[in-house]
Amino acid sequence: MAAWEKWALAGILTIGAGSRLSGLELGWFMGDQVRDAVGALQIVEGKSLPLAGPVVPGLYALGPLYYYLLAIPFGFSKDPSAAVLFISLLSLVSVYLTYRLGRDFFGLTVGLVGAALYAARALWNPGLIPFFTVVFFYCLYHFLVGQRPWGFIGASVALGCLLQIHLSGLALLVLLVIATPLCRRPFPWWHTLVGLALVVVLFSSYLVFETRRGFQGISDALQFLRQEQVVRVRESSFEMPWKALRAPFALPIQIADGFSSASPPFLKSVQNFELVLFVGGLMWVLLFLIRCWERSGAFPRPEGLLLLWIAIPLLTLTLKKQALMWYYFDVLYPSQFLVIGHAVDGLLKVARGKGIPRPFHQSLIWAAILGITCIISVQGWFLEALRRDVLVSGTLRLPTQISLRFPDPLWWIRERGFVELMPLKYKRELTAALLDESPMDEAAFYMKGHGSAFEDLIEDKGYFFQILQQEGTTQEDNAHYVVARRREWSGEVEGAARNVGPFWVVKYRPAVQYAAWRYAREPGTGWFTKDYDASGWAPALLPARNRPNRAVYAQTPLTSWGGSPVYYRGWIEGKGDFEDLHLVIALRDLPPEEDRHRVGAFYLNGRRLDPFQARSYLTPLTRSAEMIFKVGPLLEAGPNLTAFEVVGTFPIFDMDVYEVRWKGR
Repeated sequence: MAAWEKWALAGILTIGAGSRLSGLELGWFMGDQVRDAVGALQIVEGKSLPLAGPVVPGLYALGPLYYYLLAIPFGFSKDPSAAVLFISLLSLVSVYLTYRLGRDFFGLTVGLVGAALYAARALWNPGLIPFFTVVFFYCLYHFLVGQRPWGFIGASVALGCLLQIHLSGLALLVLLVIATPLCRRPFPWWHTLVGLALVVVLFSSYLVFETRRGFQGISDALQFLRQEQVVRVRESSFEMPWKALRAPFALPIQIADGFSSASPPFLKSVQNFELVLFVGGLMWVLLFLIRCWERSGAFPRPEGLLLLWIAIPLLTLTLKKQALMWYYFDVLYPSQFLVIGHAVDGLLKVARGKGIPRPFHQSLIWAAILGITCIISVQGWFLEALRRDVLVSGTLRLPTQISLRFPDPLWWIRERGFVELMPLKYKRELTAALLDESPMDEAAFYMKGHGSAFEDLIEDKGYFFQILQQEGTTQEDNAHYVVARRREWSGEVEGAARNVGPFWVVKYRPAVQYAAWRYAREPGTGWFTKDYDASGWAPALLPARNRPNRAVYAQTPLTSWGGSPVYYRGWIEGKGDFEDLHLVIALRDLPPEEDRHRVGAFYLNGRRLDPFQARSYLTPLTRSAEMIFKVGPLLEAGPNLTAFEVVGTFPIFDMDVYEVRWKGR
């Protein structure tokens, strides 16, 4: 390896480390990430040795490999950042393997260009799919192109790992079945048997698990594929492949549209330029294949495999009925960048072969270097802007599900253009701040916390509370807490105990009398007056939210009220200086528009009030809505009756009432 090549590779790996290892704490941690962390911790602590991985009721069960891999970083630290670091390091290894794959089978230029573009690309859902995909193809190329029999063993093991992590690996299984008989003569039966035996060993615990339940998971998976994945030909569209090709390049543009500040200039132009290079590269590879077929009657194996790498996953994605999350495209990485590298290399070779003067050829080389550098620089600029925006706003805003079949050209926009997530960093710091202010048990943690930001916080299902709580430090304290976004409560908020980045942790003694709240579905007339007899109403335990189960993927069930609309009555104690008191009614329900709830009529001491402000937030799992009423100037000394109704389609939602003493701007 020449000295300049070593320096180029070192620079590429430095870029890859920068894009993957900086900002580790700005990703999300909820739902399946919590479940996986709990499963890994149970392995580390010796509480469980699972035979299977995540079980999705009615769909399928995955293998347990992901749990055991995550147990490696969780053996060093319970903090999820350790797992993110572990996965990011494996992603960095995949950058080097991309370089080797391109260099060994296409040429040095392809290896350097492909690895450089891949190094600058951050994958938004840090996972192991890209790593095992690169390992699979590196081994498969050695098997089918390099004629190394051991390559089949490595490819089989990598594919077995992929299939235990996500079903998107099925596309590569199809590729292996198609490519092996086409590209390999003679067939190495001995190495094939060894590879299959290792795959059986990988799936041995899963097979035991399925045997115990009559192979229900395999049956569910097949039914899922038949019913949800396969689309009849008449339902297909010529636009589907184009939309799927565009999606990975459009994602950074969509993320930048969600920035609270200005997005990096030229991002859209550079992403579209990269897309043009990719499409042009595909055409170049296809023409290369056709010319080779015309000359020799056979397809070149490296280019043929590269085209299959893109074509087969794209075909499976375009056949999917349901909307797609962005990580479904991870199985394509880094094929797009190898295609671009192949096109750049081919153009430079053609220019040299046509006898172009050396100075002009050198200019072409520098133009290619400048173009690649421009793409990498803008990608780095975008990532830095993303990190800065998340740190300042306290919110990671991501586009919603990618739908290749929705009438919208690419994105399922409707009213769910973006979902908002609290970064890992602030989940940890806010939980630590709450425990520092008042050590408490988990039940008190859920009963004394309020605010939409607190709802975002506990989407980790109390994981950080579990790992940060100190044994024997619980103390009795009747204080409550509001976790508030400072940008929403600009001005002076009484009782602000601590600033945590863009958040406030507000500690206060509540004027809301939580033990005195009741609800009914058919209250009769005068239900909002003090003289009304509410003795027949059912007690309403506020905040109305269920305790989560960290061991399952499913979101915590929302509270069922038995009917709609629901009417509430409660009391606020007017004492001291309550001029600046604002009452917040918080609702949490499911995102679809038809399930949304709102506060209807609101009364204070029989007087109807209009809301002072209204806010709404979307996460991948729920919608949080808050209606704020300025009640301070109308409060009387002593008990004050608050009555309101919540209307909506379905009587399933969480509800909370809390107060903020806010002087405003």
